[in-house]
Amino acid sequence: MGEECLGGRIVGFADWSQAARPVPRATVDGVILDSIETTGVVGVGLELVALKTWEELHFTPILEVLGMNPRAIATAQITPCNCLIESLSE
Repeated sequence: MGEECLGGRIVGFADWSQAARPVPRATVDGVILDSIETTGVVGVGLELVALKTWEELHFTPILEVLGMNPRAIATAQITPCNCLIESLSE
């Protein structure tokens, strides 16, 4: 008997409460913003930091002056960047 009374009071309170009322969903051009999700995302944060560091240190012009071709420079660029990003790899 006590549980039924308590349950009825809870349902009654929920009906009265502002929190129980439906909240309008935010939309932009008919798109429900809460329903947007991403899949297959690739993070480039660490790679971008490594590339920016390479550029700030002006390694490419230095290697060009030393006579390295563009393919060798790209390989030289990728090796330390990979070591910084995945230091456990060999």
